[in-house]
Amino acid sequence: RFRNFKFKMEINHQSIMKKLILLFIFCGLFSCNDIIEPPKNLVEEDKMSEVIAELALADQLSMVSNNYNADSQTRFIFKKLKVDSKNFTESYKYYIAKKIMPKIYDEAQKILKNKDPKSKVFIDKKLAEQDSIKKKEEERTKQTQK
Repeated sequence: RFRNFKFKMEINHQSIMKKLILLFIFCGLFSCNDIIEPPKNLVEEDKMSEVIAELALADQLSMVSNNYNADSQTRFIFKKLKVDSKNFTESYKYYIAKKIMPKIYDEAQKILKNKDPKSKVFIDKKLAEQDSIKKKEEERTKQTQK
């Protein structure tokens, strides 16, 4: 009689443990959605797009000019747009983690195209090249999987 009781207790404990483990797994999965909290001084998406567009222009300038100082140009851009570099970095990490950066980059491209209509042709050409490379890689992956 004691043996049957002990066996039932073990089965009951195993059942409870399985349920608890499943509960912890589900709680972990559903709570991971908003683990990353926005930084205290989050730079807004439109401001991030402006900064990235300006940094891209400055980067292009560095290709043309011999006496270009990237650090001073970056500081100038942050000061001009009233963005702190630390806040920019924290916001950048947040937007990357939340998968918002592609949208911000798209807006930065629009800003660049509006500032310099000639750049539209160049940007569109580069995007088309990237798309064709991506398609070729996807085709190779599909062929190797077969």
